[in-house]
Amino acid sequence: MPHDLRVAGADRSFNFTEAAVERVLRAAAAAPVEAGDKRVLWRDAGSRQGLYLRVGRRGGTYYRIHKTRGKKIKTRIGDATTMPVEKARKLAMRQAGGDASAIPPSIRVRTDGPTVAKAWRAYIEDSRAGKFRMARMPPGESTIKSYEELYRPHVERRFGNKSLHHLARHVREIHEQMADRPAAANRLLIAIKNLYAHAATAGYWEGPNPTIDPIRGKSIRTYHIPSRTRYMSTTEIARVFEAVRQQCDPWPDFFPLLLLTGVRKGTLRYARWEEFDLNAPEPVWQIPKTKNGEGLLLPLTETAVDILRARLARCSAKSKAGHKPTSEWVFPRRGNPAIPIRDTREAWQRIIDAAGVAGVRMHDVRRTHGTVATIGGATIQEVGASLGHKRITSTQVYSRADISSAKKAAAIVESRYVAATAAPGAGELVAQRVREANAKRKKR
Repeated sequence: MPHDLRVAGADRSFNFTEAAVERVLRAAAAAPVEAGDKRVLWRDAGSRQGLYLRVGRRGGTYYRIHKTRGKKIKTRIGDATTMPVEKARKLAMRQAGGDASAIPPSIRVRTDGPTVAKAWRAYIEDSRAGKFRMARMPPGESTIKSYEELYRPHVERRFGNKSLHHLARHVREIHEQMADRPAAANRLLIAIKNLYAHAATAGYWEGPNPTIDPIRGKSIRTYHIPSRTRYMSTTEIARVFEAVRQQCDPWPDFFPLLLLTGVRKGTLRYARWEEFDLNAPEPVWQIPKTKNGEGLLLPLTETAVDILRARLARCSAKSKAGHKPTSEWVFPRRGNPAIPIRDTREAWQRIIDAAGVAGVRMHDVRRTHGTVATIGGATIQEVGASLGHKRITSTQVYSRADISSAKKAAAIVESRYVAATAAPGAGELVAQRVREANAKRKKR
């Protein structure tokens, strides 16, 4: 047998694992060039089928070495840089049993490079700083936060401390497991695609983007999401907001403001008191940045102003100073006022269950604002101004300073809200549902 394939003693054996093999391959690759491609043979202490690993500066190869009639037989199994250890052991076992049929090698899970959690933090930091972007404009804060809300439960918990190579093998599996939430699944797929694109730009990912189907050469097929036209009728508004009134703080303030202003839930969640001018002749909310990347001057109706003033008075009363709110956030988190609320989805589910209204999502509150304003006589331009939609016109810069159109649309929504919540008949039904829901929770 050639010198470089000489079988070594016990000091040349170890239990083959992915991490251990990776360390041996790296150590051999780091050998000085002047030493030449000196190759060393290692025996797998965890295999009884004669599995060996020959390692040199150029890589490694798995072999099965055994004796037949006193003669040593060496059979090549596969490239150690691409074949998993378990696959090599299975091949060695088949060869030992007389079955030398080849098994197609699969991609080996590498452990080099940063962990998924570290790569994600780098991607988010560069996205927020505007150093990395996949589209013409850097992602907005609301988009980044929506990515993080999906990343934490579906990726970080399972793969946060593993390598990007490990996550790459499970991307399609993650996407399929979220089939019951197609919009969330598609959004997470975009976030993972951006993660690997950023890793490639940063220089610690060299493989193909795992969100690309290797056969089609295109992105993994996303789930079809039919367009939504759902909005609440007057009866549904009455039932929903009757259920809202019976919830604990802050929901009796949060959801009415969501309808009266027409903003997205994330915009209201991150609202600060400093953005509101409640004592002006025409009270407004100066939103610093919306989803389209621009600010918005939003007029406030009398009902919205009343809710905010009452809330400000309650928050200031709790403060030791007596005239300043306890938190900069309009809706701080209970127990930690330094950060805003977060569990809006659970609260909304309780409300629609109590109201007996099926198929209404939280974003449908915003759709209801726009639809009610349109049905009430507001023009498309007035509704767009109320919702903060971006308009591509030469007068755009001036229309943002003119709040009269948005004020008209908001007033129409306010009148519908006041009429619906004042109508009798919904209260007793909703109260009964709330009592039944509370009884079920106590039994649990």
